[in-house]
Amino acid sequence: MKYKKVHIVGGSGAGKTTLAKAYSQWSGVPYAEIDDIFWLDVGNRSKRSIDERSNLLQSIIDSECWVMEGVFYKWLTPSFESAEKIIVLNTPKWVRFYRIIKRALCQIISGPKSYFTTVSNHLELIRFNHSYNSIHYIPTLEILAEYGDKVVICNNYKEAMRELNM
Repeated sequence: MKYKKVHIVGGSGAGKTTLAKAYSQWSGVPYAEIDDIFWLDVGNRSKRSIDERSNLLQSIIDSECWVMEGVFYKWLTPSFESAEKIIVLNTPKWVRFYRIIKRALCQIISGPKSYFTTVSNHLELIRFNHSYNSIHYIPTLEILAEYGDKVVICNNYKEAMRELNM
C-alpha cells in the first residue's frame, strides 16, 4: 500500500530528507521540505510570518498527496492530522552527529548543497543535535501521542522503509 500523505520527523541528520526523497521517487508522491515553509531565507536565518507559513502549509495539506519532512513539530498539527502515516526517525545521536559533520565537510569541499552552508549554521546544527533528545524528542512524541497507530517510531532507514511498504 502506498500512503498518499506521509509526515517524517526527526532530529538534524536523522535521515528525514533521504527517506522522504526516496519515498517520493518510489511512490510518485510530491516531496515538500518543511524548512522551505518555515524559512524565508535560511542562510540569513529569516523566518516567514506565521500567516505565510500557515498558508504554505495548508496549500500542501490540501493537495491530493504529499510526503513532507522536517525537525519542526509545534506548529504542524494540521499536517499531523492529515497524514496517513507519521514516521518518527529516532536515529542515534552519534549517527546524526556524523552525518552533520559529513554534510559540512562535503559542502566545504564541493560547495553548498543545502541551507546550512556557513560554519555558524553547521555549529548551530551540532548544538541542536546535541540537545535534541533531551529538549525536542519527548515533546514531539507527546504531541504525536494523540495520532495513535498512524505514528511509528523507527530507529533506522530500513525500519522506516518497511513501515512505508517500500
